[in-house]
Amino acid sequence: MYKQDHQRLLNILREADQPLAPIPTGETEQLHLLEGIRAVLFDLYGTLFLSSAGDLGLHEDQTADRVFANALEAADLRPLRGTSIDWLEAWKGLIRDEHQRRREEGEAFPEVEIREIWYRFGQAFCDAPPAKTDDPAWSIAALTYETGVNQVCPAPGVLSLLSTLRQHNMLLGIVSNAQFYTPLLFEAYLGAPYPSLGFRPDLCVFSFQLRSAKPSPAMFAGVLKQLIEKDGIQPHEVAYVGNDMLNDIWTASQAGCRTILFAGDQRSLRKRQDKPACANLQPDAVITELMHVLECL
Repeated sequence: MYKQDHQRLLNILREADQPLAPIPTGETEQLHLLEGIRAVLFDLYGTLFLSSAGDLGLHEDQTADRVFANALEAADLRPLRGTSIDWLEAWKGLIRDEHQRRREEGEAFPEVEIREIWYRFGQAFCDAPPAKTDDPAWSIAALTYETGVNQVCPAPGVLSLLSTLRQHNMLLGIVSNAQFYTPLLFEAYLGAPYPSLGFRPDLCVFSFQLRSAKPSPAMFAGVLKQLIEKDGIQPHEVAYVGNDMLNDIWTASQAGCRTILFAGDQRSLRKRQDKPACANLQPDAVITELMHVLECL
């Protein structure tokens, strides 16, 4: 179990809070009614939360080396040698190595636990790093870096949407490529932990927990099993809302779910037209405002 200074992590998120406005995509809405839906699952980055990177910030921009140096300082980590560019490249190399190791073990879509990557970096490159894998320094470094390369804020209407869905007795869940800090976004920016906003914890899965990422079918398997066994809800009675045609729409449709493409922000809309799986793929509905989910149910 990783030790987290919960309040400090929330403070890091809140100090990085900068409003983002959706950038129109020019897409035409297709507000088709999906009959018989009893549960709604959501992607997170680029759907419930707008993201300057359009996704997790593990893929950085040109200023990432400076952000990386700031993250080291925030966590009181002192590299023994090299420059911030060297440190960032070494860190990225550790991620690549872990992905390759998992692929060799048979995982087609591997995900890292980013605190493990920071721990390995600290042991290899830093002077007197914390010896324990669960030291809060790794969480602080990881979140400071993420907030520096990826601004995040709630999508317009998200609280109203969740409230209305709860009033209509919809079961709510999350299936998201995510890291340990991702669930904290709800408390930091929406004022309450995600279960308090109506998401049932057993219907929420984050990729770092499984060490597998969308478009892996494993991301949906556990949630759908819960819905079938506990609630008697079949996959065709589940709507999944996401912004990525491959990771979200294709993967959810392969699992038997109905699909709603959120095409409300140019930064995060991923049409994936270069992917054979998406060549002839159509979502069941397309929305450009999150609240329009309600018009499809």
